[in-house]
Amino acid sequence: MALAAALSIALVLVLSALTNGTAAFFTARPLVDGAFYTVIPLWAMQVVGIASFGYALVALWMGARNFWRDAGPAQKIGVGALFIALHDVLTLKNLGGGGNGCNDASERFSMRRRRLHHGMFYGFMLCFAATCTGFVYDTFLGRPAPYHLLSAPVILGAVGGVLLLIGTIGLFAMKFVDDPGPAVRTLLGGEVAILLLLALSAWSGLVLLVVRGTGAMGLALSVHLGFILALFVVLPYSKMVHGVYRSAALLRRAAERNMKVLGGE
Repeated sequence: MALAAALSIALVLVLSALTNGTAAFFTARPLVDGAFYTVIPLWAMQVVGIASFGYALVALWMGARNFWRDAGPAQKIGVGALFIALHDVLTLKNLGGGGNGCNDASERFSMRRRRLHHGMFYGFMLCFAATCTGFVYDTFLGRPAPYHLLSAPVILGAVGGVLLLIGTIGLFAMKFVDDPGPAVRTLLGGEVAILLLLALSAWSGLVLLVVRGTGAMGLALSVHLGFILALFVVLPYSKMVHGVYRSAALLRRAAERNMKVLGGE
C-alpha cells in the first residue's frame, strides 16, 4: 500500500507537470471556477479516476459474485429481506454484541468499536457523496470546482473527512490496546496500512480545503488526488472488501430467514 501510494502521488505529479507545467504547483490562484483544473486538467482527473475506480468496482463485484455462488444455492431476494439487510448494514447491528457492545480491550463491554466504525463508514460515504455532488455541479450545472465553503460538496466533504479521521485514527489506536488473542497478527500490517491510507486521504482533503487559493494549493491537490488514486487501486485487495462480503452475507441471511418463515419452519 505504501508503494501504491508513492506511485500514485508520483503519477499525479507527473501528469500535472506535463499538462500545466511545474509552476502550477506553487502559483497562488484566486478561488474562481475551474482553478483546480489549472493544476491538473479535468480530462486527466476523469480518465485516471474512472479507470481506477471502475477497476475497483469490477473486482469487488466479481468477488461478491463468487462469494454468493460459493455460499450455496441462489436465494430469492424479496423487498423485506433487502430492507432487513440494509438496516443491519447501516446500523452495524452485529457490532453491538447483543446490545452491550464488545469486550475487545478488557472484560468490560463497550460500544467504542461500533461508534468508530460508524464514523469511518459514514465519513467515507459522505466523502463519496461530496464527490458525486461535485460531479453533478460540474457536469449538469456548469459549476466547476472549487466551491464556496457553504456549498454542498464542501460541507459533505468536510464533515465526512472529519468523521473519517476520527474513525480511522480511533481504530488505529485500538490496535495497541485490544486483546491480541482473537486477532490474526499476520494481518495487522494490512489493517494498519488501509487505516492510514484512509486517514491520509481525509487529512489531505482537509488540508486542501485550508490552503486552496494559496501557493500550496497545487501541491496539496496533487498529493490528495494521489492518495485517492492509491485507495482506489488497493481497495479490492484490502480489508475494505469485508464491507462487500459482509453486506452480501447479511442479505443472504435475511433472505434465508424469510424463506423459512414462508415455508412454515
